[in-house]
Amino acid sequence: MNGAAAAGQTVEIVAHRPFIEILVPVKASPTSVCVRCAPAVVYLVAIACSSGCGSAPPKRSGIDQMVFVEDEAYEGIGPPDPQRRGREPTEAPTPSHLQPARCANDRELPSQSVGSANGGRLVGGCQIPPRGPGYASRSANRWGTDETVALLQWAAARVAAARPGTVPVVIRDLSRKGGGRLRPHRSHQSGRDADVGYFARNNTALTGFVEMGPGNIDLDKTWLLIEALLSTGRVKYIFVDYELQALLVQWLEDLDANRTVLGRLFQYPAGPGVARGVIRHARGHRDHFHVRFSCSAADDEACED
Repeated sequence: MNGAAAAGQTVEIVAHRPFIEILVPVKASPTSVCVRCAPAVVYLVAIACSSGCGSAPPKRSGIDQMVFVEDEAYEGIGPPDPQRRGREPTEAPTPSHLQPARCANDRELPSQSVGSANGGRLVGGCQIPPRGPGYASRSANRWGTDETVALLQWAAARVAAARPGTVPVVIRDLSRKGGGRLRPHRSHQSGRDADVGYFARNNTALTGFVEMGPGNIDLDKTWLLIEALLSTGRVKYIFVDYELQALLVQWLEDLDANRTVLGRLFQYPAGPGVARGVIRHARGHRDHFHVRFSCSAADDEACED
């Protein structure tokens, strides 16, 4: 996959496998066209592979070792709707091309993520605008790589398109301009981290992060957003409070999602200290989740996953 680079450049996202069946259908919008699963319908949900998978260069091993498991009947678990059980899936939501990031600042050169998330910097960063389709960004520290911003913008717009009339999701800290230490975070230093709010029930508009639980989290829209991010194949980790992981997993299980797939994606129920899954627990993530993207092809050897 090619990372977002200079203005006007389109980024192609290429499937590593020719076909992945969608297990639980996506709720159709009025304009959605239902199609049967076919080679043309490619649903890109990446999961972590065990060590030794593939022969990719070590520099981007974190993303290059994420695979599409066709031979293990890996199915995407789209945001389900119990009324659509057993019906044909809608067209896969994965972007075939990622449009360039829309930045609030003027730039001529592409961004560079230098170093690691916990000890790096950001060169030529893109400042995500305060508002855009499906999101509101309420932080002064909203600088990221071109790809980070483009992926966030695509995922938020995907939710807005799939759930017409939805309130925007709140996006807060990415990185400082130039990166480096951003207190109180230990990470967020190299433009590849973002803090994103959960959706609240009843389409409640939020102006900041709100602590969530079984009584107020909108699991449907929250999962739609998380899954959109996962579907790009560019996510290294998503940090979600362990109890909220349990709510998401139980909700998906109730809708007949594949439990083997859930076990690969989620740390729950192995325990909050177990190093398993792409979606993992970290303290302080009950009012938002933290997505970390891998180094992109546009980053040079100085980027560390």
